[in-house]
Amino acid sequence: MGTAAADYLSNDPDLTDLPDVLDDMNLGSMMGNQLGNASETYSKLQQAIANTPVKMQLMNAPREGKKLLVLDLDHTILDFKNATQEGGGQGFVDFNKMKRPGADAFLTSVYQHYDIVIWSQTSLRWLDIKLNELGFLRPDRPYKFLFVLTKECMFRVKQRNSRGKIKKKACKPLQLIWTKFSQYHSKNSVHLDDLATNFCLNPRNGLKCSGFYRTKPNAASDCELLLWAKYLELLATDEDVRVRDHTDWMKTLQNEATKE
Repeated sequence: MGTAAADYLSNDPDLTDLPDVLDDMNLGSMMGNQLGNASETYSKLQQAIANTPVKMQLMNAPREGKKLLVLDLDHTILDFKNATQEGGGQGFVDFNKMKRPGADAFLTSVYQHYDIVIWSQTSLRWLDIKLNELGFLRPDRPYKFLFVLTKECMFRVKQRNSRGKIKKKACKPLQLIWTKFSQYHSKNSVHLDDLATNFCLNPRNGLKCSGFYRTKPNAASDCELLLWAKYLELLATDEDVRVRDHTDWMKTLQNEATKE
């Protein structure tokens, strides 16, 4: 079934009401995991988390022995941009065309090793539409989601650029989940996202994928998710997911392939 194009709104996030985590920092150095004052940084983060009401409803129970995969939606496993322009004469949108190639196979593969949380920089209403219209929540799927988080659960960090101007960047700190579920922690959690800023508070747990845009040439032959599934399978064997250099994940896969 399609969704009427007239009913689909832009999902550009309004981040003005998000809580600030940090007063000032250099985001570039944070990505290198070298904070000027780490204790103060995370003290502010913990305070912000404690003061932020988090609405999460378990969709499925955590499974013993599974690691955690926090998964972004837009431009990571789907692309909804300009959806209303593709409604056609009947005014309906074919959401199946918006999945990144291999999305279902990717989810099926990683679910064997990870509990999956969807964290999308959009509202719950549009997150629900996307997951349902693309069939991700069908009961016959061989994968399940633990719960979902929306833009309301994101935080802002303030970055001072070289000119001294402060800019605010949205992020998705995994500490928010770790404080609610003690079985997940920094050693067994990873976050796949096309925006590295989203995991700037957990850089060693972040996996930066390329952005998927279905209107770009060769989008239909995109196979990156299947490669990420292989890499995540490899990480599932690590006692601490942070020991590898995730920025060089393709080289890691190539090295593993030569061993076989």
